[in-house]
Amino acid sequence: VTPKDHQALANVVIKILRDFQFQKEIVFLARKRIEEEFSLNNRTTEYADVYQKVKNETRILVINLGNVKDVILSIPALRILKKEIPQARVSVLTTSTLRFLLQHYPYIDELLVYNCLLRSKCLFDFKEIIKSLIFKRFDVTFDFSNTFITHVMSYLTLAGRRYGYKNRILRFLINYGIDRPYGLLDSVEQKLLVLKHFGIEVKDYKMELWSSEDDFEFIDNFFKDNWI
Repeated sequence: VTPKDHQALANVVIKILRDFQFQKEIVFLARKRIEEEFSLNNRTTEYADVYQKVKNETRILVINLGNVKDVILSIPALRILKKEIPQARVSVLTTSTLRFLLQHYPYIDELLVYNCLLRSKCLFDFKEIIKSLIFKRFDVTFDFSNTFITHVMSYLTLAGRRYGYKNRILRFLINYGIDRPYGLLDSVEQKLLVLKHFGIEVKDYKMELWSSEDDFEFIDNFFKDNWI
């Protein structure tokens, strides 16, 4: 029936009501189409394809606003995360004063910077970075700093899965939180424990630092200037 042809549509409806054989043919063809295009196997395959696509496009945010030691000791966790989920896009949020430690790191797809250097500008910078994080639509966040402010950041990204250590108050901010273990754990072990809760269990403590050509040039000049 041609669209908007009301008379043709009425004629077909009348024919269906009067012609029993025509009714059977329509039912047969409709059933055949449903079995061919909407079978359980076809639906299962399509859902599996959609799941695989979502899995392959996982967007992960790692929040690390700590000090130099914390950032350096997060390197094994970042390497393991990227190697275990190579198809994921891994972004790291750090401070402007610490970005140099990670800007050449090959296991990071994107380096985000939180510029809160002046207390008078902190609120404005916080609002700006939150808007940016929401826009990026992260699926998973890992809070490696585990402070109240970074928990709030993680929550405001609207990511469906937020990992980190539980806070005493407002525990809902980290919906996949874990209790801090008894006994002393170094910074590397603490971060790997968060990954374990995510489902990644690899004990690889190897440290790596990636330097640029400018860094090597600076070191060479330093040695030369100091007769070393």
